[in-house]
Amino acid sequence: MANDKDSVAYFLETYSKPLLEYVGRNVLKLMPLPIYKPRQNDVSKLEQFEEYSYGIGCYGLYYEFIAALFEELSHKPQWNKLGYYVDNPRSRFYTYLSVITVRYFLKHHPDDERSAGSDDTSSYDENERLYLMLSLKLQDKDDEVVFSEEMYQELEVARSMLKAKDARIIELACFSDLSTMEIAEQMKDEFETNPSIMSKKDVQTRISQWKNRALVRLSGIITAEKNKQQFPSLLAYAKSKKI
Repeated sequence: MANDKDSVAYFLETYSKPLLEYVGRNVLKLMPLPIYKPRQNDVSKLEQFEEYSYGIGCYGLYYEFIAALFEELSHKPQWNKLGYYVDNPRSRFYTYLSVITVRYFLKHHPDDERSAGSDDTSSYDENERLYLMLSLKLQDKDDEVVFSEEMYQELEVARSMLKAKDARIIELACFSDLSTMEIAEQMKDEFETNPSIMSKKDVQTRISQWKNRALVRLSGIITAEKNKQQFPSLLAYAKSKKI
């Protein structure tokens, strides 16, 4: 946050790379782009080898999102999203970073179904807070925040208003102790290819993608103007958190 040159370079170029590869491949579904580098141990030659990256096309949007706000005169980044975590470290930092980044890129996803079940009149800021609260609670096993009985009841009502696939993935991925492969077996009809012949990494990626999108839609349902009266405990909890 102090804009130390080496720290910023490490954060953007190394620490964030796996996350942006995931976003480029599985959220935005970008084509991999070649990265040309000199041949190892022989930089004097013009011959080059190629490395392909899904995340390279994400860096511009990611920087604008994660480094904001910018000082008006100097345009120096203030890294407010990281400041939110400093003030409210309720989960592992990488979990927090992953949640807010995937949520941001889902908002820019070209798939029209991304907003299914939500209402255009809902507040984006309120939706964002609720989504982060749900995601950090439901995805981070180290989070010790305990939902009240009323909140769990409201979550169940909201889940019942989702499409069947979204409701099912939240039930299995967030409220059960099943492994990823066991979840895939229960949802194998949703896969284009039988998950038993897919790599474990590809199965995990697909399940994670479905879960994130379902949580976006769940928060959209809860914050929709026509539904808000049904979820007072969840909305009050989200508003009480400085996220």
